[in-house]
Amino acid sequence: MPPAATSIFRRSRRGATSSTAPAVPVNTITIRPTTSSLSMTSRRAGPPASPVTASPTAGRSSCRIDEGRRNGSHDTESAPMSGGKPASWTNARLMKKLPPKVRRVILFVYHKGVRFLLRHVVTLDGLDQRGRIAYTYLAGEGIEIGALHKPLSCDWRKVRVQYVDIRSTSELREEYREINPDDIPPVDRVDNGETLVTFADESLDFVINSHMIEHTEDPIAALDTWLRVLRPGGVLYLVVPDMRSNFDRQRQPTDFAHLLADHQQGPAVSRQAHYLEWAQLVERCRQEHIAGRARQLEEQRYRIHFHAWTVTGFIAFLMSYREMQPTFDLLHLERNEDECIVLLQKKAPSAAQAA
Repeated sequence: MPPAATSIFRRSRRGATSSTAPAVPVNTITIRPTTSSLSMTSRRAGPPASPVTASPTAGRSSCRIDEGRRNGSHDTESAPMSGGKPASWTNARLMKKLPPKVRRVILFVYHKGVRFLLRHVVTLDGLDQRGRIAYTYLAGEGIEIGALHKPLSCDWRKVRVQYVDIRSTSELREEYREINPDDIPPVDRVDNGETLVTFADESLDFVINSHMIEHTEDPIAALDTWLRVLRPGGVLYLVVPDMRSNFDRQRQPTDFAHLLADHQQGPAVSRQAHYLEWAQLVERCRQEHIAGRARQLEEQRYRIHFHAWTVTGFIAFLMSYREMQPTFDLLHLERNEDECIVLLQKKAPSAAQAA
């Protein structure tokens, strides 16, 4: 240790100034292990000494503050107070002061609560647009027609869904081998989604079908069926593709006169024309192959898009249909990228109709 430093150190401990040292106020001379040559020498010889100030009264306070900062805490004499405790009093420090058994109980309850929220509480922000609407409007017992491997996300706490398809689960997995079989939910009821002969009138709270109505040859009859099985207040959830965003863009939109003719005269009247249009404008067959391809599709009863709409055209169809069948109200309408989501709610019968 250098003599000068030793002299200053010893004289500062007694609170007196050295006769050879420059005139510097005693209480401002501080020797810290991190900055002085004394600390370097002491570190080689042994553990560093505690910070010391020249004034005995000021030195005690300064030592406590410096040690507290080095240990990651603050002294109560320098830290601001809030509610009788230092401002740095955190939940972590509070947990450390609790008995071990209490800490274990709190952590157990906390983690169990987080797992419960993750498993049973689904935030609407985490759902797609279809799911948010389903969580908002669907409740009770209902069916989803033709879900295949993309069933609608519903709030399972308040709904019970049966999956309806024209084929059984094994037949679907055999036909759609490109789809992971585990992604296809089990079919609960094998039935034709356009007629639903196995369901009684007013037996369901909701009916879901996504990208199905364009595959029906008689959409008016299909709407009659879906409204028939709904209870008063029940919801029909429809998802319809916008023809401008898929392979139907070259076709002409289906107008209500065409739909009405299919309903009144039967789908067979326009079936051949639908397959011809599909072969020409969707599959774009060569001119000499169009008739043969259309005949092949008709023999297979291939489920093409018999009808195509824009969003505006489909709403116009529903409004025209409502003039024929004023048993429902338009509950919700929303555009979703290349499709539109429409919810219809069945009205309760009036007193005159009930009588």
